Amino acid sequence: MRKAVVPLLLLMLLSSCAVYTVGEGKEGIRLPEKVSVPETRYSIIRDEGLDITKYLSNPTLDEFPYYFDFSESNMENDGKGTLSAVFFHIDGKSDKEKESMISSLGNLDPDFIIISGSPDDAYDIARMTGRNALVTEKGAVLSLYPMVENDDDEGLYAINDEKRISVGVYDIPSELPESGSEYLSYLENKESGNVHTSSIGESALYALSSDEPGYDDWSLFTPYKYRIDRSFPIARIYIRRGWQDAWRETHYDGDTDPGATRTSGEVAERLEQLYFKNLIPSKSTLITLSGNEGKAVYFEFLMP
Repeated sequence: MRKAVVPLLLLMLLSSCAVYTVGEGKEGIRLPEKVSVPETRYSIIRDEGLDITKYLSNPTLDEFPYYFDFSESNMENDGKGTLSAVFFHIDGKSDKEKESMISSLGNLDPDFIIISGSPDDAYDIARMTGRNALVTEKGAVLSLYPMVENDDDEGLYAINDEKRISVGVYDIPSELPESGSEYLSYLENKESGNVHTSSIGESALYALSSDEPGYDDWSLFTPYKYRIDRSFPIARIYIRRGWQDAWRETHYDGDTDPGATRTSGEVAERLEQLYFKNLIPSKSTLITLSGNEGKAVYFEFLMP
């Protein structure tokens, strides 16, 4: 009797498995929905006249300027509210450091992010933030406002149908020595750097990473022992040609508000400088960026 029962049980077990596999098992299968994948072969992108820069993840930045359109440039401002810009210098940062720098900006959400230094680093930050970028040989201007014109180091942006502002950037490479006497010697012997003083628009903002301090930064009453009473050629040229120094216009003087963006040993100087024309300054302050040695300059302003 036992011999007859065992085959019967096996037969029932196999039958139940077969029913599950074909019936319930088939009903449980869920095929993925078909999706359309955009064609990304270079030949197709080129032949259809698409914007190749939208498909680049690691572009070769060997021609400047280059405009990268990462998003729709349809932002518009009534021109009556406050606009803002943040400016900092970077060079040779890792992706993790760049992400930390972006996080350090917090909820500021500036209208313009201006970066001097490595164009590769500037491109990466544009990609990470999703902002369109005019990448120049010496940095980049990032914004969601539409750019309507540009030259080698400056873009003209439409704030609304009536108002335009040109925003540019330039970097004069320099390294701060740790000793005040060495820095004085460097300033005495250095060559004059290139100076940009023209602008596309009547209202303009120009970010300069200089190799010398800003306007009225040194005086006889300075708390820095190595400083003497002197002015600096580059800053003097900007002022004489009608530009205004954003930090100097919103702070009392260089002694009480030095605004140093870079520090090395006993030397601390304001090398990141923002100059403007036909804007109404509101305030400026320094921001410490995680992952970056230098500080950023944050500037708020109105357009007349």
